[in-house]
Amino acid sequence: MPSKTTTTVPVRVKNEHVAVIDELIRLEVFCDRSDAVRFMIAPVYDMLATAWNSNSKISAVKARMQSEAEVMGKLNLLLKASDDFQLSSEGEPHPA
Repeated sequence: MPSKTTTTVPVRVKNEHVAVIDELIRLEVFCDRSDAVRFMIAPVYDMLATAWNSNSKISAVKARMQSEAEVMGKLNLLLKASDDFQLSSEGEPHPA
C-alpha cells in the first residue's frame, strides 16, 4: 500500500529545466514544481524499484513502459496546450 505521507527532498536542477517546468505549470500540464518533478522521476523509480523487488530486468522494463504510458498522456496534454510554446536549442521555453 502506498504511503500517504511525503518527505521534502531538495533537488538541484538546472535553470533551463526549471524554466521548462514553470512553463509546463503555466500551460496547466502540472499543478506545481513538486508535481512535475515527481511525475518526471516516476518511470525511472518504477523501473529500479521493480528490478530491486523482482530481480528481473524484464519486469523492470515492463514497469517503466507502464509509467511511460502515463508520460505520453501528459505529452498529449502538452501538445494540445502548446500552440504558443516551443523550446529553444538551449532548452529555454519561448513563444512560438
